[in-house]
Amino acid sequence: MKKCFFITAFTSLVFYSCASLTSSTVIEPKQSFVLGEGKHASYSAKIKNEGLSDVEVFKTSNNEMPASLGVLKIGQEQNYNVPDNTKVIFKNLGNSKTDLAIKLYGDKNLSMKYQNNK
Repeated sequence: MKKCFFITAFTSLVFYSCASLTSSTVIEPKQSFVLGEGKHASYSAKIKNEGLSDVEVFKTSNNEMPASLGVLKIGQEQNYNVPDNTKVIFKNLGNSKTDLAIKLYGDKNLSMKYQNNK
């Protein structure tokens, strides 16, 4: 009985740890971090701004103009649900580098890149 409980608990722990991806991402001043460019399934992201600058969050799909989802203030945490084939852009608004704690649920096979702010 104890062996069965241990196996069930271990399997649950492995499954839970594989269900999400955690990352810490540094964004330099005058830079943006782009998540999910190209084809991918939907996902949700829990983002916390742990840095020294506010970050504006945009989303866009295909070749549409980016739509602002608001500003993630220093110390603030927000959840985002991202549809299929939609990229999210995190734009550093300050003169200091900033750090985002990112936890993804759903599709984790996403492209990631940095670009200059536009």
